[in-house]
Amino acid sequence: MQNFACRIISNKRKYDHVTPIHKDLQWLPVGQQLYYRNAIMAFKCMTGCTPESLCSRFIQRSSIAKCTTRNSQMLQIPLCRTATGQRSFYYRTVKLWNSLDPALRLKPTLRDFKLSLKKILISKILTK
Repeated sequence: MQNFACRIISNKRKYDHVTPIHKDLQWLPVGQQLYYRNAIMAFKCMTGCTPESLCSRFIQRSSIAKCTTRNSQMLQIPLCRTATGQRSFYYRTVKLWNSLDPALRLKPTLRDFKLSLKKILISKILTK
């Protein structure tokens, strides 16, 4: 659907390649849109913008180990033995949050976080 919409907006033919059109429009591919959506939800959970039932599940490593290390600001990764467990919201969010750039995690507002993350993702597309 996204490719079809690209072709309509840019007035291209059915069999024209859509990757250059995506770059021109600065649209994220579907996989990166899902990553963007999940990263925003992770940011909301970490900053307390979601209900307490979501925020309270995430545990920082510093609260478990009681020592200061370079990974103390990261979240504790839950033990999931199955692929189904690794597809859960909790596991995906922790992995995604730990993989984000530390400067990105420290953004003060949701708006700043969204803008910075979108810039990073679009720059990855444009450099391909």
